[in-house]
Amino acid sequence: MSRFQFVDDHRDTYEVKRLCQVLDVNRSSYYMWLAGAEARAARHHKDRVLAEEIRQVHGESGGAYGSPRVTAELREKGRRVNEKRVARIMRTFSITGIRLRRRVRTTVPDPATSPVPDLFQRDLSIADHMRTSLVADALQMAAATRGGLDGAVFHSDHGAQYASQAFAGLCDQLGVTRSMGAVGTSADNAACESFHASLKRETLQGAHHYGDADACRRTVFAWLTRYNTRRRHSANGHLSPNEYERRHHTAKLTLAA
Repeated sequence: MSRFQFVDDHRDTYEVKRLCQVLDVNRSSYYMWLAGAEARAARHHKDRVLAEEIRQVHGESGGAYGSPRVTAELREKGRRVNEKRVARIMRTFSITGIRLRRRVRTTVPDPATSPVPDLFQRDLSIADHMRTSLVADALQMAAATRGGLDGAVFHSDHGAQYASQAFAGLCDQLGVTRSMGAVGTSADNAACESFHASLKRETLQGAHHYGDADACRRTVFAWLTRYNTRRRHSANGHLSPNEYERRHHTAKLTLAA
């Protein structure tokens, strides 16, 4: 509580002049503060209203959005607001994005002995293998969901499942161009690793496991749906992948016209 507020709260009991003397505040400054009370109340009310809007956006993101993405979402909804104000209100009202503490690893296992992460097939069940059928099912699922993949590019490492004749034939059938990174270039996996890091951070939120296969499937599927249709990506100018692709396609049609 400020000293000016203390004076105001006790002015009916004690003389303002005496209160200011005891608290060592300038009486004229107190009256200036008092004159701005209505404006401060209005600002506080506007902040509370905006905080509720921020909470809604934050909740819809699964608690993942920080101030940049929240600001982009609010602007999309027609709210004229800058990121600094959103960040200030999020701090004031303790609205925070998912920010996990880094773990210090003292031992780095040999990648060759690391367990293969679970992936899911066309029916969204989790697989315990990395055979060609797994990636083929995933590609066919993508084609069915999108209504075709003609002109798409499939980038991968040199894993046997991607280099197989069966997979190459499927890509040719679907009109997909294959692309492979250089052997031994760890940075080539940066985009994929970033994707997996986001998935783990935003779905597990610090937990060590999903509980069981069914819970994992439901959680990951819901996250993937939001990731493609609604989640804002800083690399895309804070647009979702679907919206970015839609605008890109519209721009190409406009240039071709």
